[in-house]
Amino acid sequence: MSVKQNRTMFPLLIIAVLAVGLGFGFLLPESEQETSSETSSETISSSGENEADESEILKGEPTSLASQQQVHEFMLSKYDIKDRLQAPAMATDDQGHLWVAWESQVNEDERAIFLVTSFDHGKTFTQPKQVRKSRIYSWDAAMRGRTIKRSSRMWVNLQFADDRLLLSWVESDREDLSQLKLMFAESSDHGKTFSDAIQLSTANAVRPTFVAFNANDQGQVAATWLDYRAGVQQPFAAISNQEVEEQRVYAGPDNAGICPCCNLEINVTDKGQTIVAFRNSINGYRDMWLAVRGADETQFSEPISVVEPRWEFNGCPHDGPSLLIDGDQIHMVWMDAHTGIQQVYYGQATIGEWKFTTKPIHQSTAIQGHASLTQSPQGLLIAWDETVASSSKNDGEHSHGAPSGSSSAVRMVISQNNGESFSSPQTVLTESGEFQSRPSVKSHGDLTTFAWSSLSENGKKMVITTKLPSTSTGSTQVAIHE
Repeated sequence: MSVKQNRTMFPLLIIAVLAVGLGFGFLLPESEQETSSETSSETISSSGENEADESEILKGEPTSLASQQQVHEFMLSKYDIKDRLQAPAMATDDQGHLWVAWESQVNEDERAIFLVTSFDHGKTFTQPKQVRKSRIYSWDAAMRGRTIKRSSRMWVNLQFADDRLLLSWVESDREDLSQLKLMFAESSDHGKTFSDAIQLSTANAVRPTFVAFNANDQGQVAATWLDYRAGVQQPFAAISNQEVEEQRVYAGPDNAGICPCCNLEINVTDKGQTIVAFRNSINGYRDMWLAVRGADETQFSEPISVVEPRWEFNGCPHDGPSLLIDGDQIHMVWMDAHTGIQQVYYGQATIGEWKFTTKPIHQSTAIQGHASLTQSPQGLLIAWDETVASSSKNDGEHSHGAPSGSSSAVRMVISQNNGESFSSPQTVLTESGEFQSRPSVKSHGDLTTFAWSSLSENGKKMVITTKLPSTSTGSTQVAIHE
């Protein structure tokens, strides 16, 4: 199928307005109260190999690049320009396969998931293939005396485990769009085809959002999400061995829920422990916590604080944690603004002891957020987006536009001593005038692949770049897939 490049031109002022989340971490007012809902009169199957609208989604022939850093760009739709939560999902195996997936709004009423595959450690990629589609469900919500519109997302996740590529997503029910279901499917042929979908959430779930998904090599699958069934956002989890079991992770203080708009994280250890990380909301403090369910246990433990209460903030940062398990060690990164500016922090603990030592990754006057981490041959690698602004703001202010002259880039550091210290930060890919946001990072062989969304005056795109992390610089070649 041929496609044409869709580059939507719009004034730089609009970029600044849309980039508020990039510049100031999506610091938003407190959670809303749901008041009413509406459904579309049309329904559509949310599975199958439906083709995308060719005028909106770019796909292209793979391009072979033999440089130190290889870059692939996929233009997104005009509907994605205002999407401040759009982020890629990524998975790798030990055979040189690399998968990147993202969701995109393909028309007024539908969202879809697209998947690209590399068989050569990220040198080349297949054309984007639409693997799932869902109708958009919209509802009204009241926030501080005004009515706002909310719309459903698909919350795509990827994981490779037990020789399977696993895909999870949220879709609208065909008969009732207000019934949003968390699903997953698996592929045993490197993403060419997927099995019939399996539902992870039960009929009791209400609008699963901010979904995280993980699996171990023993075949155990687990997902966590924020759920509105109690009238507040509470974390729930579904754990699957032979059967799917759904349960609440934590009710929140006084059953009032947790931070309502920050992504969760989940990890299933090889020993069968399930670890859920989240941003809590206790007495106005928005700090990181964990809940753990042992392999032989039926419920999650009482939550464990990663840090003592320190960030008091009346809002939601739209920025959650990232986890990595390495043996009996748990590594965690997140954003914290208790010093007055948003910075990325790192924490480490021994599983079972849960006593975290924490530190900032790189103290800076720049605004940092949306961190992700991976274990690379060079060491523990952490990536995040960083905004350099022409003027500073207090982290408690609610900003509705990025400052004049601001831009953002994906940055990275490496620790070669298990998190005791970190290298000087490097910019992964320098692109003038672009707002790079919400990176995902995976290592494979000696290489590391980064993926993120990027907004500029030419439109919005998904960027995938593979490089050998080092302190030296090399040539960069960019493949714009058309």
